[in-house]
Amino acid sequence: MIGNPVTLALTATATAEVKADIKKSLGILDCSEFIYSVDRPNIALSVERLENFREKTERLVELAGILQGPGIIYFSSKKMAEQSAELLRDKGAKRVMAYHGGMDQESRILVQQQFIHGQLDLICATSAFGMGINKDNIRYVIHFHMPLQIESYLQEIGRAGRDGNQSIAIMLYAPGDEQLPIQLAESELPDKAQIDWIKEWIEENPNAIQNIGPFEEQIKQRSGLTDVQWRIFNDFFERKSKSGLDYRRILQEMKEYYEGRIKLKRDSIEEVYKWIYKKTCRRESILSCFDEEKNASVPSCCDICGLQLENFLRNTNSDNQESPLYDWKNHLEYLLIPSE
Repeated sequence: MIGNPVTLALTATATAEVKADIKKSLGILDCSEFIYSVDRPNIALSVERLENFREKTERLVELAGILQGPGIIYFSSKKMAEQSAELLRDKGAKRVMAYHGGMDQESRILVQQQFIHGQLDLICATSAFGMGINKDNIRYVIHFHMPLQIESYLQEIGRAGRDGNQSIAIMLYAPGDEQLPIQLAESELPDKAQIDWIKEWIEENPNAIQNIGPFEEQIKQRSGLTDVQWRIFNDFFERKSKSGLDYRRILQEMKEYYEGRIKLKRDSIEEVYKWIYKKTCRRESILSCFDEEKNASVPSCCDICGLQLENFLRNTNSDNQESPLYDWKNHLEYLLIPSE
């Protein structure tokens, strides 16, 4: 134990329930809270409901061609991010690149720096893109796939308009889109069958109970756990083992815990789905999730309240104005030099 040191807990978007959970976990129930509104009045909110994947793709190409950039398009799939960047280049977009966690470090840093310095106009990205990206003039954010929760959506559209100027966030939706985030949410955690397979393996190898970590490959091969699922399972098992629980009880608690987590994730996805079909102000609906109220009327608020897409279109007179080049090779080398 380290006593009771001065503690500062920071988060960009948190509901009342999440804030209460943070304070409980950190043991700082009696603390001061400094809360700033999650509302960004300069970001217009829009949802476009389309018939199918083909229409979504066509609309994406159209929007990328007419909206005033720079912009970010978010995907839930690394493959889709890469394919869409290639498609947009084929359709005439000159300065667009993909970005995702599967790229090597040099490539990720290069894309970040080119975007920050105005050498790229558009990034097709997964949620891996955003943290530490300090670019204040992003004019639009498009979500090609549904985010898993409202909090994630707010954080990602919050990359836009940091200079205070008008920007727009557009979500493209087609029937059935909610299935992908559900699949992603469920794949993050081991399911009941996988836990039962692990139980069988432990019963065949009782000596491994005291230190299960070295048997990672054997357990993954038996149960089909992914790397992410293994890390979650191993952390849970080790923590519970230290409390002296029998492995059967641990695995049962694991099932119950994961069932609860999956339900929470499904509820969050359902909340996004309902928001897409809302017939009342989208901003007001989001703010209510954070116990906030919409203040004065917001110009270009959302597609329900009314906004003119023309206000966010590209100025064709400035299309050929490119930012001056900088020596990105030297800058990249500098960023990759390990600190002493």
